[in-house]
Amino acid sequence: MRRRSQLAVFLLFLAGCANNTGFHPAVFPQSGYAGTELIGEPMEINLPLDIYVEGNSICVLAYTPNYWLHIYNKETGKLISEALPVGRGPGEVVNATSMDYNRNERLLYIHSPNLYKSVIYRFDGDGGNAVFADEVQHPQDGIIRQCYLLPDNHFLYEGYLQGEDRFTRFFLYENEGMSSNFIDYPGIEKEEDKYSFMMSRAKSDPMTGRFVSGTLYGAVLECFNLSDGVFDRIGLRLISPPGVDMSGGGMDIRKGSKWGFSSFCLTEDRVYSSFLNSDDINDLSAISVFGWNGKEKARYDTDKNILRIATDPGGPGSLYGIVTDSEMTYTLAKIDLPQL
Repeated sequence: MRRRSQLAVFLLFLAGCANNTGFHPAVFPQSGYAGTELIGEPMEINLPLDIYVEGNSICVLAYTPNYWLHIYNKETGKLISEALPVGRGPGEVVNATSMDYNRNERLLYIHSPNLYKSVIYRFDGDGGNAVFADEVQHPQDGIIRQCYLLPDNHFLYEGYLQGEDRFTRFFLYENEGMSSNFIDYPGIEKEEDKYSFMMSRAKSDPMTGRFVSGTLYGAVLECFNLSDGVFDRIGLRLISPPGVDMSGGGMDIRKGSKWGFSSFCLTEDRVYSSFLNSDDINDLSAISVFGWNGKEKARYDTDKNILRIATDPGGPGSLYGIVTDSEMTYTLAKIDLPQL
């Protein structure tokens, strides 16, 4: 009987070790410095939500009293045109959360979950303009916090449908019903920690069906392949425990956790991120590179706080971004990365 008790204690000890050692600080095999060159003057926008680069132009999604889309010259930073009026009519939105870009068809999908729709604009990166093309309606029988474009005009939704588990993280919808969902919350210790995943940053690749999600409250990185219409998690990296503190009536990061991911941009073999890995939420002065298996590749320090990032399909080795400062101004920037 005593031996059984000792064995039970030993197994519990091993289980506790496995739980505590699942998280490991990020260690990047390559590091260096990335030069950052500001482009033009600060933009006259509110908080920028997303950014894409095409041709000679940079398209920024951000609220202003009249428009959501703002197109700038990639070299000078000069505002060329604006599109997507603020409103409730066709080709308009009251609120937007993110956008995706189908490069093959040159179509921007701007998502407005509260209106259960995405507005589609044709983006001419060389001409510097965007023209309304169409709208897509999303399922209204549930809660949608975010939506992301996948191949063949399918969508990934963050939220849940009526009658389903309200802690469903993601679901796919087809033929007026849910075709697949994803509920796993890796690394959580308390039920309330699930809320940290609802504040995650994410990005999809509409060309390949790949998708990345990273927590801001704590640092958990997940990489998925959804090309076959199912949730195939191909990479998982537990860096800092996701944890929220709701004792003050609001939502704050739990003491001992680090701030995680602010934004992503994707290529075929790399996940670029503005990854804080810090106790300071304003410390955005590095670009971190991961593989699609979730493993660290490189981290590059910069002399600017980089809030949003985007790849340049016409300029390998360069990213474009939006930098911010203590006065909460937002300026376009070119980021030159050392060869990886």
